[in-house]
Amino acid sequence: QHPSCCTSGIVNPGRLLSHRTMLAAMQQRAWAGPSAMPARRTPFTGHSRLRSVRVRSSAKADEMLAEGRRKYDAGDRMAALNIYDKMVAEETGMTVKQQSAARFGQLAVHASFGDVELAQMTLRDGVQAGMDFDAAQTDPDNPTISSSPQIVIQLNRFNKQLLRNMEMKAETVVAGNKRPARGGSSSRVSADTDISRLLGGQPASADEAGIDASPLAIARRVVLVILAGVALGTVLFYLGLEYGMK
Repeated sequence: QHPSCCTSGIVNPGRLLSHRTMLAAMQQRAWAGPSAMPARRTPFTGHSRLRSVRVRSSAKADEMLAEGRRKYDAGDRMAALNIYDKMVAEETGMTVKQQSAARFGQLAVHASFGDVELAQMTLRDGVQAGMDFDAAQTDPDNPTISSSPQIVIQLNRFNKQLLRNMEMKAETVVAGNKRPARGGSSSRVSADTDISRLLGGQPASADEAGIDASPLAIARRVVLVILAGVALGTVLFYLGLEYGMK
């Protein structure tokens, strides 16, 4: 007699059958192996948690862009600029399109105030970060640049100049990498010189600076310096005599 299937020494047929059924199921599961065990729930991993955070950040960025657009259209440009500045400062979790939209919003506000220099600086940072200025201007989700046509023309010209400089810089780097290893040092110097010239640096030689380096020109410059020194000394000498006589 088993305690689970008996009551006061009397066999309970229902409990005995249930007990035998449970034992048979356990034996069958043991024979089937681990594949018959119930599947466990997949834990909440770090990757899925990070993806969830990014989705929430992206949704928040969309809300901030919409709010900035409403402020801009309503004429509250400073409130819109504060929203765009906050988005640019906190780019974590934002898509490239959202980052470009925030920078374009900054640019639109600066241009509406007539501040061309700040607008150009924002445009430069945006293009370097991957913003397509031409596409951003036609995007219906972005604010319209409410400024004079002259400022819009200047920004478009500045954008084309930035793109040309970036293309020339990329071509210079590629050309430097394709040169033989024997001239590697000179190649790096040449590439650095070209990049410095593109960024507005000093010319690498007297010829590039437009300075005549011939011996006659050098002698002429030396003579001019000596004559200027003699003339200045003479004037100072007479001024000293006049002051001493007083």
